Amino acid sequence: MSATLIAIAKKQSSKEIKYFVNSADDLSIFEDASFEKISIILALQNIEELHKVFKECFRVLKPGGKIFVVLNHPAFRVPKESSWGIDEISNTQFSFS
Repeated sequence: MSATLIAIAKKQSSKEIKYFVNSADDLSIFEDASFEKISIILALQNIEELHKVFKECFRVLKPGGKIFVVLNHPAFRVPKESSWGIDEISNTQFSFS
């Protein structure tokens, strides 16, 4: 899935933007202190070894850098027990178990 989304992004964005597909718990393709900001959007709930992800994030963040994390509220998503659907009539996304 990630490779497909990256291919779409490359087609629709400036050629100056670089994209990478890699595991979040191994960012060895990047040097220490090479990013000012990191965002993790709706991914942590699907990663088993979170400590490795955060260790790598803090390694590649510059001093004073920021990390932004977006998670689903547990009332709307139970890992491995629920999923998402689309109501075709209202074009609305919903969660179900």
